[in-house]
Amino acid sequence: MSQTAITTAFEQWKARQNISNEAVTLDEFVFALVPGLDVSLPVDRAEALPPAAQIVHRQAVSRTGMVNENAVVFSVVLGADVGDFSFNWIGLINKASGTLAMVVHAPEQQKIRTAAGKQGNVLTRSFLMEFNGAQTETGINTPAETWQIDFTARMAGMDERQRLENIDIYGAAAFFHDGYLVGKSGSQYFVTRGAGYVAGLRSQLAANENIAVTTKPVKVWLDVSWTGSLTSTWAVKSNITVAATLADYVQNGVPHYVFALASIDASGNITDLRPKGTLNDQTASDALKRHAQSRNHPDATTTEKGFTRLSSATDSLSETEAATPKAVKAANDNANGRVPVARTVNGHALSADISVTAQDIFNGQAVEIGYGADLNSYTTPGLYFQSAIAFAQSGANYPEVTAGSLEIYKHAGITQVYRVYNASRSYTRTFYNGVWTAWVQNIDSTGGKVAWLEGATYYKTSPAGWYGAGAFANQYVNNAAPFLMPSGFASPKDVSNYLPIVKGLVSTEGYGYGAAVSFGALVSGGAAYPSAVLNVACDSGQGGAWIFDPVTRGFSSDGPIATNDQVLAGTNVVATMGVYESGGNVRVYSPNNPPDARYPVQDGVSYVGIASGNEGMPYMRARASGSLIYLARQDWVQTYFLQKGEAEARYNLANTAWKAPVGWEKDSTTGMITQWGVATRAAAGTRINFPIAFPTECVSVQLTLIWQGGFHDRNMYVQPVDNTGFNYVSQTDEVSAYFLAKGY
Repeated sequence: MSQTAITTAFEQWKARQNISNEAVTLDEFVFALVPGLDVSLPVDRAEALPPAAQIVHRQAVSRTGMVNENAVVFSVVLGADVGDFSFNWIGLINKASGTLAMVVHAPEQQKIRTAAGKQGNVLTRSFLMEFNGAQTETGINTPAETWQIDFTARMAGMDERQRLENIDIYGAAAFFHDGYLVGKSGSQYFVTRGAGYVAGLRSQLAANENIAVTTKPVKVWLDVSWTGSLTSTWAVKSNITVAATLADYVQNGVPHYVFALASIDASGNITDLRPKGTLNDQTASDALKRHAQSRNHPDATTTEKGFTRLSSATDSLSETEAATPKAVKAANDNANGRVPVARTVNGHALSADISVTAQDIFNGQAVEIGYGADLNSYTTPGLYFQSAIAFAQSGANYPEVTAGSLEIYKHAGITQVYRVYNASRSYTRTFYNGVWTAWVQNIDSTGGKVAWLEGATYYKTSPAGWYGAGAFANQYVNNAAPFLMPSGFASPKDVSNYLPIVKGLVSTEGYGYGAAVSFGALVSGGAAYPSAVLNVACDSGQGGAWIFDPVTRGFSSDGPIATNDQVLAGTNVVATMGVYESGGNVRVYSPNNPPDARYPVQDGVSYVGIASGNEGMPYMRARASGSLIYLARQDWVQTYFLQKGEAEARYNLANTAWKAPVGWEKDSTTGMITQWGVATRAAAGTRINFPIAFPTECVSVQLTLIWQGGFHDRNMYVQPVDNTGFNYVSQTDEVSAYFLAKGY
């Protein structure tokens, strides 16, 4: 026996296709051999494609056809040139998205290819999918009759023949024992469980069913129909209706047959209208009735039926007279004043006071929900239970198709609460003014679903674990986080859009100054990944955004970035307008970033100039005092001062150096250069540049860890080294180290 299911993934994908107004295209069959597949178990609707190693064949859909507006057929033909392989799993997918739409688990089968004188086989596999608007959404317009045989008419004829043959046996209606007997307990009318036939259709009531009788006189009717779909099991659907009159009718193309079970007069008295047994049984019963209406009877005795005289005496010992209602009433009045010793209430003897407990109500008074029951018909307050999953599957309007308990509470309407039998899940809905609300899952310690949540003081997750924790690379696929906006929404194409994920509205009492602070995603609308954004939008229209680019991994800000600590960079710090210190008043220069030759550095100097236009008298003016400081011209310096080469030759000034925390020293005699500085970690391997490049080669680099802790046994190292720098490779706690490099 095979098992079939339409997947939940297909339902979600189909919904997205509908939103984007795209066709639901299913264009490929997948065949697989799944080890240990139990074809007797139902298919899990969350099932996905098997691993690639288990897939034995893929083939495009050969033919499609429309059965009706809500059912379409997909077929594939595996020709004699396909094989050899075995399979027990078949799936129908949308090839472009990889969405698995429908799955079949079947006993293992072989597909053999014709080769080397061996005759292969040809297999045809067809999937029929049934959902609302199937023909429109898939765009399949070719009738399936053009290439498939339709057995619908033949099967319908067989069903009708069976129904008519049943009428020949049971007549218009027939009931067995107390099946569908209408009774009354106090003011509550009910229909007794059992079986019967109406118009040749056999109906089964699995449990007693309470009915509401609001007006009298009235009749109680059994309404039956033969229903099903192209892919489901056909069965009798029955319904109890209370109405003055009712006749056979057709609804949505399905014939409904009705029969009066009982009549209830204005005083509430019930008259049973059910025919008992087969036509033969009913004929015999009618003969007995006609005999009872004749006068051809002997006198009645205690051993023989017959005529008898009525008597109202309550103290007579006669065995040839029958009691009148008056005598019966007198006896009842007498009995009503007495309580039989054997009488009990819910199992409690009446010989003493009784304490009614919750167990008496919840256990003793709970009513079982029968086979094929519709929970919409359960409106009487009380406790009910469904003990069989199969009975729930045959019923209607369950929140989950499984066994459980049903509580009904009364108010202006009613409230139903359904609790599933094997978990803590529960659902609630209400009925008021003739309208049922949808079932809503209640939230408990295991979770639940809500459309929105408002008024909560705080949101707190469980400390037992971090939902969705893992590597950066897995965050897009694991679909989990303490707060999650799941995949499914697509931002409009060609429209730049900011999508806030978390937002808070903040203001200051007495002042206002309101602002919306949010974290979200900035989507360009083009073929680019979204950026992460921290945004502040003020009520004055001011605000700013701090943007993180996932491709460049860069960070951008609308304004300045301030820090009370170091700014560490693994590569160059690039500033369009220059780098400044001392509160922004002093520009920072370096050998690689000298001052612009056109302008002096104003360190305590307001400006420079030439006195009275005389080029021989250049000067600077001190900012603090305003005094002029005259400068020596270049030709005067060259005349009265030793030149560099002359000074070195006279005084052996061969060595030069840049004396700073990051600096260098050069021995002009040997050509050796020593450089020093601090290597700071920005990543596992951080590029460190020398203050100056070695002209020929760097021969060694030594590292000394800057460490404030105790014993340290891990190693840091450099790799690789070139003329301009090295990579500083270290652990996360080995943040900084002094380096000393030598070369020439």
